[in-house]
Amino acid sequence: MAGITAPVSMSKIRAKFGGTGPLSTYRRGGGLVPDIPVNAAISTTANGLRISQFEGADTVTLPPAPTLTYANVTAVHYDAGTATAEIFIRSSGVVAIRENGGAYSNQYTWLPAGRSASEYDYRTSIDGGATWSGWVNLGSDRLVVSISATSDGFYSDSRSSGLLVQLGAQGTVLTAAEEFYAQADAIGRG
Repeated sequence: MAGITAPVSMSKIRAKFGGTGPLSTYRRGGGLVPDIPVNAAISTTANGLRISQFEGADTVTLPPAPTLTYANVTAVHYDAGTATAEIFIRSSGVVAIRENGGAYSNQYTWLPAGRSASEYDYRTSIDGGATWSGWVNLGSDRLVVSISATSDGFYSDSRSSGLLVQLGAQGTVLTAAEEFYAQADAIGRG
């Protein structure tokens, strides 16, 4: 799909975004014009709109919303040593967990049938905080949580971490946040 080419006109704007109203009805994020990166030059207020802002403007068809699946990982190590629990988001469109550096397990696929991971983005928030990371394309593997607990053979140590994940596309949230949880326990047997 191509964006609006110069010279920009109201007929081109209407053909691209639909509607029949005046320029003031074509605010970015106002219903007709999506608030996506390619439309960043378009004003979000009617008073700020200029017809020249629409050069290159486009619509986008978002992929269908994936379904997130809740998962836990608990890693345990007895006697002296370290237990490690990790949560990965993988390019195949799955969340995977790994205990103590072993093989991936509990791989939960998010993608609808026939869709590519590169169509989706995700963002995370550690320990249920109010701060979200920036959007990252799902098409690349990424370790998002790694926690470790260590025991010297007499001392028991436990660590835990929660991870909220949202999936989206083109900066638009497609799913509500889902939480994943990791816990590492190193248990001494003095």
